[in-house]
Amino acid sequence: MIKENIIEYITLCIGVFANSFGISNFRAYQYLKRYKAIRFLIDYYEIESLATELTLMLMEDKHLSMEEALDTVYNSHTFRLIEDEKTGLYYQGPVYVMEYLKEELNKNTQG
Repeated sequence: MIKENIIEYITLCIGVFANSFGISNFRAYQYLKRYKAIRFLIDYYEIESLATELTLMLMEDKHLSMEEALDTVYNSHTFRLIEDEKTGLYYQGPVYVMEYLKEELNKNTQG
């Protein structure tokens, strides 16, 4: 199932890239492969998958809209830590990372 999700994510990105530049998906794939963007997408999938899980958890736990939850995740210090390879946080499960995010949100509302 995970491989199918990665493939779906990559093909979606190829399609968006192609559409953005008015080129075929074939040409978009060739360009992205040539400049090693396909490898980047494969590597970055873990981060995006974690961001998806955190967004869904915020929507459920905090009763946020999708846009509010996405804003919260992507504008957080926690997300910057997830993107930093040195922290290794993107390898952790969503429940574990959600605790970091909750702590950050609590500090922001108290401070």
